[in-house]
Amino acid sequence: MSRRADITVILVTERVIARADFSGHQAQSPGHFARWERSGDQSLLEAVQSAIEKDHLPGRRVVVLSTTIWNQVVSVPRLGIESVADEQLTNALKYEVEPLAGVDAEAASLAWVEQGERADQKMFWVNVLPAIEWEQIHALLASRKVREVRLTHPVAIFDPRDKQASNRVELWNQSACLVTDRRPARVALVTAGSERWISDLGFETGESLFASHASLVAPGQSAGQSVDMNLNDEAELKPWLQHAARNLLASQGNPRPWIRRQRTSSAATSAWLLRAAAITLVLLFCGWHFLWINGRNHHVQDQIVRLEQPAREKEKYDSMLRGVMEQREETINRAFATKSNLQRVAFFANSQTDRLHHLLQHLVNLRTSDLVIRQISIEEQGTVISGISLDSDAAPLLTNRLRDAAAPLGWEIHPASQHGQMKMTSGGPWTFSILLEDVGPPALLRESRRQTVDENASSDQQVSL
Repeated sequence: MSRRADITVILVTERVIARADFSGHQAQSPGHFARWERSGDQSLLEAVQSAIEKDHLPGRRVVVLSTTIWNQVVSVPRLGIESVADEQLTNALKYEVEPLAGVDAEAASLAWVEQGERADQKMFWVNVLPAIEWEQIHALLASRKVREVRLTHPVAIFDPRDKQASNRVELWNQSACLVTDRRPARVALVTAGSERWISDLGFETGESLFASHASLVAPGQSAGQSVDMNLNDEAELKPWLQHAARNLLASQGNPRPWIRRQRTSSAATSAWLLRAAAITLVLLFCGWHFLWINGRNHHVQDQIVRLEQPAREKEKYDSMLRGVMEQREETINRAFATKSNLQRVAFFANSQTDRLHHLLQHLVNLRTSDLVIRQISIEEQGTVISGISLDSDAAPLLTNRLRDAAAPLGWEIHPASQHGQMKMTSGGPWTFSILLEDVGPPALLRESRRQTVDENASSDQQVSL
């Protein structure tokens, strides 16, 4: 079985997928190199998977360079982020680039490097990728025992300490990047067949761009010239990947916008074991201290229980008193209901014969000439007076006159109901009925309630004496 490589570089562009494995600190010629054409519908995860699912295992460290990663330099007001922790700044940058990158801030993986200040703005070099894509890629590589995974745009791989590459213009996918003063200074969108990106970078023409940066040269070229490197050509792609691997190995202390995650090494595991042992000792001490405190608490709780005993006794007697008062109220209600029923029965027994006589007398006295009473009947709801009238107001008038006279006799008079026979021009004659509902003596019942309460209060006083 062949020795596993130290580092694997995977490049994913719109049309190309390439992989190169390197060992040693100098990243000599790759021990394994492969290149494939990328289909238009192939996702970044599928591209990475196709690059590692071959005969050779990926290296212990893997760096994925993809042009699909959103790469930009953004500015943020300096006053708004002063004394802000890195985690809070990361969240702020997610919301800052959300409308530019089209990646939801709540579902984004973001890496940034501070690039200094301009006026009252702080500049940040930012790489953004949907978090779910990053998690899937990391899980895939972790399943292949990869210790460290890094993800970034290809423009971030070169070492700005390289004098031959520190000042340059790079065109990647749909973006142009001017790299100068050892950092990406400006980024612009590239439109096919257009040189507008030159003006977006702040220059009128390509000549003025190179004239403003005399050192903007490539290896073996004169000042003001550029090199058109075609990474679709394997002869150019292979040394490009080697250069990327060397810069990656030499990137210690040079911050880059890496989206990264690293598996815990054996040294880190040992450190965690030491921390675990220290935590165990602390927990043992805390356990002993807890037992001692718990014993003291039990002693205090016993004293509290003894002191609270009188209060609990009082609460018990208060509960018993509430029960007695509730029973007393219930007894009063039952006595009132019984006395009310007795009073109602006595009222109807005493006035049943006389009140019909009084009713007839009132009807004789209160009737009018345009009204005839045909019948007085006893129904379930009470007494019903029915008849016929020539005037629609006659029956309601009789009802109103009878109301005061009927109340002392235990009746409540309901409004008269009428029905026109439509034999006259006014709609009459009208048949009518008046209901006298038996309600009993309300005044006597209220008095009975007060008497019942007073009688029970007198009984309680006698018992207490």
